[in-house]
Amino acid sequence: MGKLIRHQFFMILAIGFICVAIFPLVFIYCISLLIQSAVSKQTAAKIDKFWDIIGKPYDYLIKAID
Repeated sequence: MGKLIRHQFFMILAIGFICVAIFPLVFIYCISLLIQSAVSKQTAAKIDKFWDIIGKPYDYLIKAID
């Protein structure tokens, strides 16, 4: 019984981490993609460079799942 509770506790922590840490980045990334299509190429390049520096959210999602 203790093993099951421990497993559930770690799963709740993992899901909580994904929801709190990664999904806001995904939302911000989607918004920045919309902004890139609506503004000049120079601004779009700056936004793309920003995501290259901090990393794209789907990279973090893959790392969290593995």
